[in-house]
Amino acid sequence: MDARLVLRAPDGRIVAAGIVEPTDIQGEAGVTVVVSSAYQHDPAVVNLIETLAARARQLGYRRLTTCVPRAPYDAMDSFRAAGLRTASSLSLGGVTEVTLELD
Repeated sequence: MDARLVLRAPDGRIVAAGIVEPTDIQGEAGVTVVVSSAYQHDPAVVNLIETLAARARQLGYRRLTTCVPRAPYDAMDSFRAAGLRTASSLSLGGVTEVTLELD
């Protein structure tokens, strides 16, 4: 099972979206979050990530994996603000593959 969320601005424009999808590893799901540049530091993005993480827990996942670019916006700040802990990470060429614990 997966979880999909959309964040809209007051005028109805989509400013962020996220999806949690199963991977081939037991208990692990992939997470993808796309955010409009004007909203990258908006607290609503952290709320979107918190909601995705809560839904992933409800679906029985224990970890989320994703790849994040480190510039111009460090998405890891949003994952940390959402209370997710980094279990492992590997950076190469400005992109970090990260596994986040859901406990």
